[in-house]
Amino acid sequence: MADLVPPSVFSKVAHQWVHKNKKESIMFVMYVLKTDCVAQARTHLQNKFGKSVEEAIAIVDANRSDCCTGFIIGHRGTGAHVLTCCHSLKEFYSAEEQLTREMVQWFDIHVMCTHQEEHLASSNSSLYDNANYPRIYTMATAVKVDGNKDLMLLEINMNQLYRRAGNRCQRSHVPLKLAKSVPPQLNDVVMISWPPLLPDTVVTGELTNTSRCYNQLSSETNKGYNMRLIELNMIGRDGRSGSPILNHEGEVAAVYHGRLHDKGYAASFRDVQDFLGPRFRQMCGLT
Repeated sequence: MADLVPPSVFSKVAHQWVHKNKKESIMFVMYVLKTDCVAQARTHLQNKFGKSVEEAIAIVDANRSDCCTGFIIGHRGTGAHVLTCCHSLKEFYSAEEQLTREMVQWFDIHVMCTHQEEHLASSNSSLYDNANYPRIYTMATAVKVDGNKDLMLLEINMNQLYRRAGNRCQRSHVPLKLAKSVPPQLNDVVMISWPPLLPDTVVTGELTNTSRCYNQLSSETNKGYNMRLIELNMIGRDGRSGSPILNHEGEVAAVYHGRLHDKGYAASFRDVQDFLGPRFRQMCGLT
């Protein structure tokens, strides 16, 4: 037998194709509690969750801001819809006290596209030496929330999405399509995420189960999660929740929920379909 020629690289061509063609749809999402809503948030924790004044102050102070990942799922005129997760606001809702759009309005929701971050990084070699380096965020509005499925739909004005100061981003932000089926077990998937200060974080892994119930995995049912979870042999750090889990065609098979034990879990595309309903599926061009 002739000697095998050693490969020049470990190749994952399909994974690289998905990453290259879908990364521009990823968004950084940050929730910041409005100063004039601090008292309201504290009162909510006292009245709805029985927290003491001191406990409510501590919880609010520790949760004045949080970050996650989102992605473009549809366009409508100059607007775009961004799909992300709810549990950045987990301290303020439960199975009994459901998260509402009115509660989400206590927070300013800031969104930024990857092109601005790329511009900043290319023009400032010390960008990540300062965790508070200013960015130009686009304000988003929550148009639908469902704490039981850990999903939130945001709307942004694309005319206010900036690549750099005074210059609207003209680059592509192609909406991601929902998959039509869950990939079979042991198939590879790709997750593209944006934890704080770590844009364009991409990881691959295998789908190890296609349908887990939350109460199979955890005895903590205080959030009322009812989604069918896809189980993954990859886990994400803080800020990856809300990331798309993409199949080999770059379609959204699931939305990353988080880590439980030594596995990652994501709400399936069927939960996304149910969450959006006919109206928002049509608005996002998913019908």
